[in-house]
Amino acid sequence: MEYKNEKKPSEKPSASDKMMDKAADSLNWWNRAATINEDDSIWIGFTKIVIRVIGILLLIAISPFVIIGLIVGITAAL
Repeated sequence: MEYKNEKKPSEKPSASDKMMDKAADSLNWWNRAATINEDDSIWIGFTKIVIRVIGILLLIAISPFVIIGLIVGITAAL
C-alpha cells in the first residue's frame, strides 16, 4: 500500500525536507557543542553550561514573537 506522503527513492528531496534536515543538523550540532563530557575541564564545563543558559534565554525571548506571529497568521487565515 502506498501513502500520499511516502517518498520514492528516485524523488528529489523537497525544499521543506532540506530545510528540516538543516534545522535538525543545526540542533544536533548545538546539542553536541553544549553537552558536558567526562574529559572536559572545569572551565570548558562552565562554558558549556553558559552556552545552555544562553540558548534557553534566547528561546524564552523569542517565544512571545512566535506566539504573536501565530495569532496574526491564524487571524489572517480566517
